[in-house]
Amino acid sequence: MTKNTTHSGEPHRDWHKYALGAIMLHHGLLQQDAAALDATLNTSIGEFCGTLINNDLGTNTSTLGEVLRRFIDHSPAKLEARGAGLELERRRRAYLSERAKWLEHEATTNDQRWRKKLMTKGQRFLISYTCHRLRREPPCLTNRGEAADWLEANGAHTDLRPDHE
Repeated sequence: MTKNTTHSGEPHRDWHKYALGAIMLHHGLLQQDAAALDATLNTSIGEFCGTLINNDLGTNTSTLGEVLRRFIDHSPAKLEARGAGLELERRRRAYLSERAKWLEHEATTNDQRWRKKLMTKGQRFLISYTCHRLRREPPCLTNRGEAADWLEANGAHTDLRPDHE
């Protein structure tokens, strides 16, 4: 099996990303346009067409690729901010879903063995990031349970929680 396929034989998710990205690059879009493109693709047809018409951003002979580039260039800061908000909301939903599954699993199984295992790399990174954000020295923790408790108590992932302002 190659790296470009999954166990089911379907192309790997990354293969799709690269293929689609190559097309966007061909139409003049770059990495820094990703958030604006996301916002553009989440714009209603009415708003999109109204912006094109009101700002003379295309003609009957313009390609959709040309029009996308012009639409993004018309108000890049607004689209970047909107795209960043869309990405944050996707991350927030995924985080809350995973967290709910984890809490439900823990409550139904009452399996606490995980708490004694060594801290994960992800926990170490998140503790380091959180300490940097809080301007605090990292705590001396030895296992996953202590790390999880510390992260919960110190507001890790605050930007992904619904009450984040």
